[in-house]
Amino acid sequence: MQPVVAANGDVYVVFTNYNNAVSGNDNHNDILVVKSTNGGKTFADPQLVSRYYDLPDCVTYTGADAFRACVPTSPLSAVSVFRAANYPSAATAPNDPNTIYVTFGSFINPHSNPTNPAGQGHCEPKGLNSTTFLNLYHGVDHANGCNNDILLSVSSDGGQHWSAAASGPAAATVVSNESSTLASQWWQWAATSASGTLAVSYYDRKYGDDVSTGANDITLAQRDGNTVGHVRVTSVSNPPATEFPGSFNGYSVFLGDYSGLAVSGSTAYPIWSDTRNQEFFQCPSAASSLTLCRVTNGNVLGFDEDVFTTHGLSLP
Repeated sequence: MQPVVAANGDVYVVFTNYNNAVSGNDNHNDILVVKSTNGGKTFADPQLVSRYYDLPDCVTYTGADAFRACVPTSPLSAVSVFRAANYPSAATAPNDPNTIYVTFGSFINPHSNPTNPAGQGHCEPKGLNSTTFLNLYHGVDHANGCNNDILLSVSSDGGQHWSAAASGPAAATVVSNESSTLASQWWQWAATSASGTLAVSYYDRKYGDDVSTGANDITLAQRDGNTVGHVRVTSVSNPPATEFPGSFNGYSVFLGDYSGLAVSGSTAYPIWSDTRNQEFFQCPSAASSLTLCRVTNGNVLGFDEDVFTTHGLSLP
């Protein structure tokens, strides 16, 4: 759930709804918005921003972290098992009180849906795991199969109508940027600049061999009118998280699902959980009381988890 305030003082609250009806193999959920024109004293009825599809059941595709969804590697492995979920993040246009942006992640999207050919993003919902009640899909274990994208739904009439509600997630506007190898993007945050540029930061696996190794990067998208640009924020790919390992291996079940973005004037400051630094602990020996030893869990080397930001990225 996230509240945002329009230029005229109207309040919008966006949130996910898991109580929607489904049938057969359908496993979508809804993103809804409510609006207040009196400072939050009362709210109008919910409006549909978009349907969306959450990330897949972790234990089905990795063998680990039951009762959580996660972002699997391709090919599948038990490396990327930290809990994850799709959610909305909203922003308002500073000079137009009727324009509201809602970004969200979805496992069904233009690069990942049932109509795409095999090897080019073919992905089909397969209902829910009967034990964990989390989403299943055909194509998670396929190269260039299922992948998560960051999507955008826009209202230009004060929240009455939304672009992705009409199109559906499989045809919605994509904020994230794909490489030739289809990769997942998740955990986004949105903000607008003083001139109205929409900025969206998110976790990204389009760089290097992130898709197969489970490494992570951060990207910043900048939408000025209908033009979208992308900047890689991280200078190196972050190795798979190990700070909060599960009982099944040395990889983390918690990456700190924290993502944020602040914009001041025309400068963006994304924040994220960064794992590039090796993790050590003090293990004094007879020769030195300050000896440092590398943290390990079995044969998995430990990496710290730190909050990072940038010195600021200029927006159009």
